[in-house]
Amino acid sequence: MKPSSVFWLRLAERAIPITLPVLVALAGGFWALYNYMGQQERFAMERRFEDERQTRARLIEAQRPFLTQQLALYFETSQLVGKIITQQPKTDEWAKLESRLWALYWSELAMVEHPVVEAAMKNFGDQLAVFRNDGSEAQRRTLERRAYELAHAIRSGIVSAWGSATPSAK
Repeated sequence: MKPSSVFWLRLAERAIPITLPVLVALAGGFWALYNYMGQQERFAMERRFEDERQTRARLIEAQRPFLTQQLALYFETSQLVGKIITQQPKTDEWAKLESRLWALYWSELAMVEHPVVEAAMKNFGDQLAVFRNDGSEAQRRTLERRAYELAHAIRSGIVSAWGSATPSAK
């Protein structure tokens, strides 16, 4: 063996016992740091998710009076529409129901309705006027479709405002 080879072999024999534990300790340290950083990132994501959930809950709580009034008006509107659909036009009962519906449309409901409900309510109102003047069975069926569309729009408005299909009462 050449003397230079012996030199490198002896150097390796002395350096490996010293550097190997250091390298193992460094690798272990880096692995622990990597795991710690990943865990911190997961914790941060969980905190953000929880903060967003809490913010949504606080927002709904702050808006509760408005949302409760909106919900009550939506229910009243749905009931009126259902009664109008089942009544014969040009009766006293029809006139009372239609009068209340238009009063809601131009006042209370206009203050709280979701844009989807607003559009469906306008479509129903337009068709109601056509049916009142025409009174044909075809116009009644169209009015019934508009009522159904309004009911679905109200449901969409509730889901949009409350964040779920079934708002919980406190």
